[in-house]
Amino acid sequence: MKIYFAKTKLDAIVPSKRKEDAGYDFYACFEDDYIRLEPFEVKLVPTGIACAFKKGYYLQIEERSSTGKINLKKNAGIIDSGYRGEIMIEIFNANPIPMFISKLEKDKINCKDKFIFHQYGKAIAQGIIHKIPRTRTKEISYEKLKEISSFRGINGFGSTNKK
Repeated sequence: MKIYFAKTKLDAIVPSKRKEDAGYDFYACFEDDYIRLEPFEVKLVPTGIACAFKKGYYLQIEERSSTGKINLKKNAGIIDSGYRGEIMIEIFNANPIPMFISKLEKDKINCKDKFIFHQYGKAIAQGIIHKIPRTRTKEISYEKLKEISSFRGINGFGSTNKK
């Protein structure tokens, strides 16, 4: 299967991966010197990339281990095969201090407080292609549904006593 990537902005970096990697690295692509994320703030970060791939698949945006370690988290992240617009990655700063995704060097950022720095040009997330399972649905009553055998049944949070 081929995945087609197109730049929506001239300076965008086309996603890539090595053969043994699961995900394609995605990079921020913006005009300003930096994007500042306040503590616990969510922002849509543009990538300058659009894509196309075969029906029956989707692209799931996930965290990278390097961004997870600095609490740069991704929120929602499903790209359907029919979407042709620029991919925007919903980024969450899960830190109690500001975070910068910056084209400037760390010492050039005008911030007197402590902050977290992520250099522009380093990937911010990864995209993994998944096959959509073929499913069928059938509506039944809730009473019938509860009769279908399962270990947990209607017991919720913490009911399996797993550690």
